[in-house]
Amino acid sequence: MVSEFITSIISGGITGLFGASITHYFDYLNKKLDVQSQDSKQKNEITLREMDSHIMQLEWQARNEIAVTESDSRVEVADSEAFKAALTSEPKIYSNPSKYSRLQNTIMVFVDSIRGLIRPVLTVYLCGVTTAVYMQAGQIIKAQPLSVDQSVEVYTQISSTILYLTTTCVLFWFGSRTKEKSKSKINI
Repeated sequence: MVSEFITSIISGGITGLFGASITHYFDYLNKKLDVQSQDSKQKNEITLREMDSHIMQLEWQARNEIAVTESDSRVEVADSEAFKAALTSEPKIYSNPSKYSRLQNTIMVFVDSIRGLIRPVLTVYLCGVTTAVYMQAGQIIKAQPLSVDQSVEVYTQISSTILYLTTTCVLFWFGSRTKEKSKSKINI
């Protein structure tokens, strides 16, 4: 009997300890899951904050780009207005029979003619000069003993300069005329 009591006490103690350790183990697992859950929530919160920060950076970058674009467009509008003012600041015709005497009117017609001829004469002159320089350079290259690389470099530089000057003059001349024509169409 005593041995049965001792066996019962020992087996009950072991069973109680075993049950307590299982309970503690499962409590440990629950706490571990709670910690993992909190860690996961914190990581998600950090990720969300980082995403918010990134979105805000992109939003500010887009706002800055919009501000730069708006600023650039304002500058372009101001440049266009300044160019328009420059084009319209000079009168189209200087002569006015009711305003000037006959001699003054003749002088004003002469000034108006000179003003009207400056761009086309300058354009033709620059085209002629660049062509003459090109032809003269060809003669100099033929007369001077230059290497093939030097000759190609000279021709390339001269051709680039001629193309630049000619294109600039001709396109400015005809580009300005196109704007003036389109303005007159709008006014009609």
